[in-house]
Amino acid sequence: MTINRVKTLTTYDLTQLETYLIVAKPYATKYRNFEACLVGNKQDDDLMKQQEFRLSLFRIWTYADLIDSTEERYKKYLDYIES
Repeated sequence: MTINRVKTLTTYDLTQLETYLIVAKPYATKYRNFEACLVGNKQDDDLMKQQEFRLSLFRIWTYADLIDSTEERYKKYLDYIES
């Protein structure tokens, strides 16, 4: 049996994320909020086209995007504490 570990994000994944946001919304308050991220190895073309026309209440990233963002955030943090 071969396990495919490459996750290509599709419009189904986007719809599922929106459903999770609907479920989570009642728990968001002035002091507690949330951010939704959809992360996978690749994004299919239909997903990228649909994301363009939807509200940007969430992010769609590849794993590389997530790693780059994390590195940038921690570099800024290290620069701040070292100065």
